[in-house]
Parts: sequence; C-alpha cells; structure tokens
Amino acid sequence: MAAAPEGELDRLDRCVGIWASWSGPTSDETGRVVFVHGAADTGRSFGPVIERLGDERALTYDRRGWGRSVGAVPPATAIGDHVEDLLVLLAGRPATVVAHSFGCCIALLASIRQPETIRSLGLWEPPLPWEEWWPQPARDVVARIVADPDPEAVGERLVRTVLGDRAWERLGEATRRRRRAEGFAFVEEAREQLTRQFELEEVSVPCVIGRGAQTWPHMLDATRRVATVLGADLVEVAAADHFGHVSHPDEFATFARRAINLA
Repeated sequence: MAAAPEGELDRLDRCVGIWASWSGPTSDETGRVVFVHGAADTGRSFGPVIERLGDERALTYDRRGWGRSVGAVPPATAIGDHVEDLLVLLAGRPATVVAHSFGCCIALLASIRQPETIRSLGLWEPPLPWEEWWPQPARDVVARIVADPDPEAVGERLVRTVLGDRAWERLGEATRRRRRAEGFAFVEEAREQLTRQFELEEVSVPCVIGRGAQTWPHMLDATRRVATVLGADLVEVAAADHFGHVSHPDEFATFARRAINLA
C-alpha cells in the first residue's frame, strides 16, 4: 500500500481500498493526531471530536473490513494487518494516536513496533481478554462471537446491540448489507483478543487512559489496571459509557488533547 497523501477523503490505494481523511492545518510544524476506531464503528464517528480540535492536523480512517473499507483486499486476519495499515498511513510522520476499544490494541502494538513514529497514546477502554485478570464471563462473550458460524448474523447482532433494533430497522438495505459484512472483521478481531498480542510492559511511549463511569464493571477494573502498568493518568467521564467519543465529544476532545500534549 502506497504512502498516504494528505488530501481530503483520499482513497489511499485503489487496490487495497482503505479510505482516510485528513483535516486541520497543513503547516509542517503542526503536530498530527490519528484516531483509530473500534468495532461497530468507522472513522466518521470522531468528526465532532475533531471539530473541537480545530488547530490539530487530524487523520481518521475506516479500518480494513469496516465502513468505506469493508471491501478492502486482502481482508485483515490478524491485528498485525491493522498495525501495518496504521503505520503505512503515517509513513514515518510522528503522531499521537487516540484510539477506542479494539483500536487501542492496534495503537499499542504499533507503538511497540515504531515508538519513534507513535509519540504518545490516548487509549479509551482497551479490551485485553488475554490477560489472566480479565473476568471469565467477559472472555466467554468474545469466545462465543468467534465460535458463531454466521459472521453476517454477528454483524447484524452487533449493530442491533449497540444502536438498537429500531435503528437497524431504519437502515436501508445497502447499509444493512454493509453492516452484516462487517461481521467478518468483527469475528477476526474477536479471535485476536483470545491470544496474547503483546505485553503492556513493552510500551515505552507516554499514555493517558480514558473510560466512561457508566461502562461495564470489568472495564472499570481493566482501565485501572492498564493505567497502573503503563504509569498513565486515568481520565473518567462521569456520564459516558464505552462510546464516550460519540456521546461526549467535548470531554473526549479534552482527553485527546491530553494525549497530544504528552508528545
């Protein structure tokens, strides 16, 4: 995949099909921040956050298998595929990476591989089911996703769970097909979470950890543990849940700014 030009809504490589959008100042002296989305999501969801970071050069993209990159070939079958995409997008340009959910796993591993490129991290509720302290019931949920023989049904169920049945029913048929197709990526990402991908102790770049006070109890414990291991500050948004960047863009922008300042 060729290095990405910093053009608005560029399709980075027509053969691979990864879509991305740069926004903000173009000065060479401007720092860069990249937002990496999680599951049932695309780069577009960070739009309101980026609006509140108007002085930052920001990159959003749809990860391989999601949104406008749902047809990217070859499909991602390992976390390393997503890490490679992120690093190629940056093309050696130093940046802060702010990530949500599974995107945090990608950001962490990318920082381990290229700490000279990934200068700092903002990690909102990273899932780490391979850790021995991760509760078994939560790990079992991931295992059931992996074992499901129908990835398209997984994709539909994911949207219904996150957005609700009414939201699903309002979707057009083309959008429903895309969301079902995203189930293939979701299953593979769930599979990766059942095998250790890295050690937190390998992370050398400065980090800030974020969470919503209304998130799952096991995630409250996980973020505390991760912050302790990484020696990172822990930021909590009182009324937010797992999708804090969507529900509370003001607070999430402040969280992102803290990560940027660490660089």
